[in-house]
Amino acid sequence: MKIIKSDGYKEINSNTCGRLVELCNNPGVPISITKAINLKPTTEHAHKKSTEIYWLLSGTLEMVVEKENIKLNEGDIIVMSPGEFHKVTKASEENVVVVLSTPPWSPTDEFIK
Repeated sequence: MKIIKSDGYKEINSNTCGRLVELCNNPGVPISITKAINLKPTTEHAHKKSTEIYWLLSGTLEMVVEKENIKLNEGDIIVMSPGEFHKVTKASEENVVVVLSTPPWSPTDEFIK
């Protein structure tokens, strides 16, 4: 068992996604959990090893994944496999996205087209 206390959260800056709050990225835990609040359009990128899952808790997002236009509404989940290029192209003014990555997110795992 592993308990992650809220006072251990830290803000991170991703070159592709902007300002995020890292909820869990700990040794021995096979997944990272990050929360994006009011996510803006992102840089198109992919991940070498990580599967990335966006769970849209509130708001709307428009994305392009592998050249396919996708609209996400509150409650929707999208799974992007390693190597799939993706970006957010439009977002509602207020939104909350939980991003799960396995293996855990690392800046060295991202690459830009």
